[in-house]
Amino acid sequence: MLMDEVYENRKHKNKTPYIALIVLLAILAAVIFAIARNNVTGTYKEPVRNFTIGCANHDIEKVAATVPSEYLKAMEKAGFTDSFTANSVIVYMLGNESMVTKLKYTVYSSAACSADEITSIEDSYAAAGAEIIVSDARKLDISWKYYEEYHRGRKERRQEYIVFQTGGKWYLDTLYSEEAQDIPSY
Repeated sequence: MLMDEVYENRKHKNKTPYIALIVLLAILAAVIFAIARNNVTGTYKEPVRNFTIGCANHDIEKVAATVPSEYLKAMEKAGFTDSFTANSVIVYMLGNESMVTKLKYTVYSSAACSADEITSIEDSYAAAGAEIIVSDARKLDISWKYYEEYHRGRKERRQEYIVFQTGGKWYLDTLYSEEAQDIPSY
C-alpha cells in the first residue's frame, strides 16, 4: 500500500512541470500572435496608426511625424510651426479641428498607386518646398469613427487617402485631396 502511495504522488509530481510548460507555451503563443497581428511598424498602415495614437493622446509631435521631415522643414521656413502643421493634418484627415476623443478607424481597401500618381505626389511636395523621392505609394479607403469634445453623437468620415514611402518610412500624403464623405451619426 505504501508503495502505491509513493508511486501515485510521484506520478502527479511529474505531470506538474509538463502542465506548467504547456500553459506557458500557450500564453507565449497568444502574445506572439497578438503582437504579429497588430504590428504595423514599417508598413503602409503605420502613419494611420500613428495619427490615431497622436490624436487620442493629443500628441502633436506624433501627428506631425506622419508627414515627411522635409515638409516640416519647408513649412518651418515658411513660418509655420510643427503644431500648425499637425493641426492641418488633423483637419485634413478628419475634416475639422475639434478635440477628438475615442478615435477608431477601419481600412477597407488598399491599392498601389500608378507611376503618374507617384510623380504627382513628388510634384505636390516640391511645390510646397520639400524635395522627396517616393519609392512606393498606396491609396487607402479609410473610415473614421470618433467623438468630439463638447459635442454629442458620433461622427463618421470615410475618405480615400494616400500614404507613401520615402527614405524607408511611410507617411500620410496630406497634400492629396479627394472629396470626403462625411456621414453624420446621432
